[in-house]
Amino acid sequence: MPVYEYQCADCKHITEFLERFDNKEPHECEKCHSGKMSRILSRFGSVSGNSDGESFDGEDSSSGCSSCSLDNCSSCGI
Repeated sequence: MPVYEYQCADCKHITEFLERFDNKEPHECEKCHSGKMSRILSRFGSVSGNSDGESFDGEDSSSGCSSCSLDNCSSCGI
């Protein structure tokens, strides 16, 4: 089952719910207990690989990791 994020219209608190795609049950804010919750778009990460097992994260970089300039980074294991 996917995880969906909902934002409270009253206090703007964001809460995650594990639910079926076709769930129509209303949610209650865990912070202020308002019933005015709206589903919001969530950010997510994705990495795909080729047949050789190499990964591609969409970044065109000569370094091994898009978050640093090193070719081999011990913090991310690349």
